[in-house]
Amino acid sequence: MSETKIYSPDPSFDVFHWERHPLDAIFRPKTVALVGATDREGSVGRTVLENLRRDFPGAIYPVNPNRAQVLGIPAYKSLAALPVKADLAVIVTPAVTVPGVIRECVAA
Repeated sequence: MSETKIYSPDPSFDVFHWERHPLDAIFRPKTVALVGATDREGSVGRTVLENLRRDFPGAIYPVNPNRAQVLGIPAYKSLAALPVKADLAVIVTPAVTVPGVIRECVAA
């Protein structure tokens, strides 16, 4: 009787494990741009930034055109001004500005 061998693919062809999965940018981002970050007490932008600082292990890039820093973190005037491409953009701006921010995301 001959032995049945279990097929074990060569790991060099396993494209799903050697490269980041496309959804990792959403579920496991390494960098986050927070558009609408602010240090104004009680604001959504501040609350989200505080939560990111406490729980997120990666780089955080606050985006606010009116501030040089937010909660001690250097802030950027736009997504285009970031020193790197962020994996994920969290938008916490008024609803009327969101379409423009999304256009910025696409351009970035």
